[in-house]
Amino acid sequence: MADFTAEVRKRQVSASENFDKSVLTLSTSGLAVSLAFLKDFIPIGQALSAWMLYASWGLLTAATVITMLSFLASMRAQEFQQAIAEGHYRRGEAHDKPNPWDQFVIWMNRASGASFIAGVSLTTLFVAINLQRAHEVKNLPQPSNTVPDRRGLPSPGIVPSAPIRPAPPPPSAPAPQTK
Repeated sequence: MADFTAEVRKRQVSASENFDKSVLTLSTSGLAVSLAFLKDFIPIGQALSAWMLYASWGLLTAATVITMLSFLASMRAQEFQQAIAEGHYRRGEAHDKPNPWDQFVIWMNRASGASFIAGVSLTTLFVAINLQRAHEVKNLPQPSNTVPDRRGLPSPGIVPSAPIRPAPPPPSAPAPQTK
């Protein structure tokens, strides 16, 4: 029975570690990709429901931060469990104390997972809502006073309204008069 319990606990720890690593990797990657490339997708001033994008960034950041904090809480849970084990084996104390850090780590894992799922969902929804709009914005005719930028989107350019003429030469000094 003790071997089975140890094996189950080992698998639980492994699953929790893999979950934490996945959330951490995917949330930071999702945040980096959306920050780097969504500005090329559609100008934020012309996007519909821009709040979704900002909320997704907040949720992906929260998933990353909560996951990092869960690592610290997990270390505290292990320290607490070690103190219980030492009390049991060295002093013969009963080990029926619940570990509050275990429950906190479980709560944090669920919160980071929920933040990640909500963040990815909002990013996906933002892209879906603005997909047609992004196509329309890129195909807008360019006004005459704009030049295309490197992505082909209109951006203000310098278009002179009149030909540029050179400045007249400075007046020369008057010639001395002779009598």
